[in-house]
This record gives sequence, structure tokens and C-alpha cells, in this order.
Amino acid sequence: MDPLFHFFISFSGGYVVLAELYRKPKVKETLILSFLSVLIEIDHIFPVRVHVFHNIFILLVLLAISIFLLKDMMKVYGYLLSVMVFGHLLFDMVDESEVSLFFPFSRTAYTIPRSWGIMLTPTSYLVNNFGIAIALYFVAVFLALLFLKRRKKEVYYDKE
Repeated sequence: MDPLFHFFISFSGGYVVLAELYRKPKVKETLILSFLSVLIEIDHIFPVRVHVFHNIFILLVLLAISIFLLKDMMKVYGYLLSVMVFGHLLFDMVDESEVSLFFPFSRTAYTIPRSWGIMLTPTSYLVNNFGIAIALYFVAVFLALLFLKRRKKEVYYDKE
């Protein structure tokens, strides 16, 4: 997928979470997080076979930083950025650009195959692999929202 798509899909998920948590839009914060989630596209600038930043370990590093190093609002943003990067990886797997999820330990590339789609007719999909990826991403967004709502005592929230 192109960076613009990644930016807007991250923005939509982030906006939903922050608007629900704070009962008012946090557009500036959502824009910044969406931009940060697209930074792993730096892999596409350099002509290498394996993309260094398109892997599960980037996601794990973001989660570890969020859990152990960040405080208050930054913790919320760290968790949300992790969900956005998860979505980025997910949509790149749909694009058939083969994501090496376990790089540097394995160079095996993964995709969400078209065969996962449900055909309505021999030429038309009821659900295709892209629809499956969108559903998985918004399930992750919903789970992040539930997780953050349960952590209200640990994390600073606006009183508005």
C-alpha cells in the first residue's frame, strides 16, 4: 500500500480511539501518530530485498517502550502507535508485497492471500483479503480502546 493510504487508515483508527477516550477530538495528536506510523516506509526508499522496519519486532519495541518507559499520556500514544504500526504491517501483507515478519531471524515473507476471500460469484468477492485486513485492523483498534478504557487509573486522562 502507498504511504497516503497508511496515513489515512492510521488516522481513522487513532481518531476513533482518542475521540472515544477523551470525548473530544485530538486531531493534532492523531496526525502526529499517523505520520509516525508511516515512517517505517523508509524501507521502501532503499533497494533491498528484505525490509528492516516492516517486521513484528518493531511492534514489540514500541510496546516495550510504551509499557516500561512512557508515562501518562505518552503511554496512551505509545499503545495507539503500536496499533497503527500493526495496521501498517497488516495492509502491506494484503498488498502482496510480502512482509518478512520475523526479520532478522527469518526472511520468510508473509502475505494475506487472495484465497482467504469469499467468492459471491466466480468473478465477484463477497469478502476479499483487503476486507479481511480492514476487519482485523478495526478489531485491533476496538481491543486497544477496551484495553485503554480499563487502564484509566494507570494512565492520565483529561478531566473533560
